[in-house]
Amino acid sequence: VGVGHHGEFLQGIFTDQHGAPCPALISVPFAEARSTAIFYPEANRALRVSPTDRHKALHAVRSVLVAQGWPKMGGKLIVQSKIQVGKGLGSSTADVVAAIRAAFAACGERKVPPHMLARLAVAAETASDGTMFEECVLFAQRKARVLARFRAPLPPMFAVGVDMAPDQRVNTLALPHLSWADADVATYDALLSVFRQGMKIGDAGRIGFASTESARLHCVQRPLAGLDDLIEIARRARAAGVQIAHSGTVASILFDARAQDHRQRARQAQRVIEEAGIAKGPVFRV
Repeated sequence: VGVGHHGEFLQGIFTDQHGAPCPALISVPFAEARSTAIFYPEANRALRVSPTDRHKALHAVRSVLVAQGWPKMGGKLIVQSKIQVGKGLGSSTADVVAAIRAAFAACGERKVPPHMLARLAVAAETASDGTMFEECVLFAQRKARVLARFRAPLPPMFAVGVDMAPDQRVNTLALPHLSWADADVATYDALLSVFRQGMKIGDAGRIGFASTESARLHCVQRPLAGLDDLIEIARRARAAGVQIAHSGTVASILFDARAQDHRQRARQAQRVIEEAGIAKGPVFRV
């Protein structure tokens, strides 16, 4: 099994453990987004995959077989997923992680450490999400490194999802690279501090603030039509903030699920979203 996400709380450029700038992200958990994979090893047969367009997942299986001493082993990989592709839901990483786990299982290895999953996933798809970790992490998506771990769980939040461009699909690797300055690193480090404090004391408001500002900053270089409207809807509904897929089209308004009237305010936001003509997405617990 591999899990997806619903975009990011934060994505930008941060100071790593060595004092160097490093692109990284914090994914929004979305348990409904899942891929499953089964691998049937077959000696003296070519490696193949179904559906045939899951090239990254197949590449990941080949890497596992080589690492396990089966470089000439073939077989069939079957990937099943209902995650929409190109929306920022982590479909590629979910497929790849599921495929890696299936290949290891075929080799007799049932427990695969998350750092190994991360390294193999990045090798297979160039940039990977950090959803193979079962805790909230700041993950360097192109270096397969965890820059920060947040030992406390996320405070309970309620998300009203939307799709800001339902007719569009985003190819992450085809996007032009973002440009960063020293001031950007300082800004994202400051947002990370706010997020970290929110995690430490269980404050959804701080997490929502950091997430909203990350969305604003991202859209300076990659504009997302309708973001300002979504932020205004969130403000009127007294939400914690908004989050977006920084390489996709989905977003959501975040509510503190511990507030007694959060469902009422979420329904209010949904009505305004519908009136504004913004495509509705899933409503889910974070």
